[in-house]
Amino acid sequence: MSDKYELQNNRGNFFTENNVTVPRKGKCKINNKEYYGSILKYSGEKDKYEFCISLGLLHFNSPDQKKSEGTPDIGGKITLPEVDLGSIEKAINDIKEGQSLSEIRSNLKKSLSEIVTERVYKLGGWQNISDKGTSYTNIKLSPEELVLEPKNLSNSSNDEDIPF
Repeated sequence: MSDKYELQNNRGNFFTENNVTVPRKGKCKINNKEYYGSILKYSGEKDKYEFCISLGLLHFNSPDQKKSEGTPDIGGKITLPEVDLGSIEKAINDIKEGQSLSEIRSNLKKSLSEIVTERVYKLGGWQNISDKGTSYTNIKLSPEELVLEPKNLSNSSNDEDIPF
């Protein structure tokens, strides 16, 4: 057995971080889409800051709320942006001899506006303790069958588009 840890796809381990605070939280608009985010401050020899965007809300399942031993301790649905280059590939494959340059440009421009999609995942987290006694949460992401429609990058959003 190897001593080297290998991170598996759609899995992860989160550990307690005692030197982090959240000095700021709020909404921002990036490329005409509103997001909820936070700034994390890592205190140490030299303070560091990290900007984070929320992917979704999680809920805690107390021991008396858990339906079975396999029920996650924390979980919820999250939405991850994904880039789907299939529409561009299709537009390129659809180019025909003699097709006008303006028509080719128009098809490619339309394809570019459709490359960003969003996929919904179920996130489950289970509290664990390592062999060395370190507390951590093991997470697993399971893709939902639902894939949201492509997001047109030029469209603006409103508060109804925000999942939390």
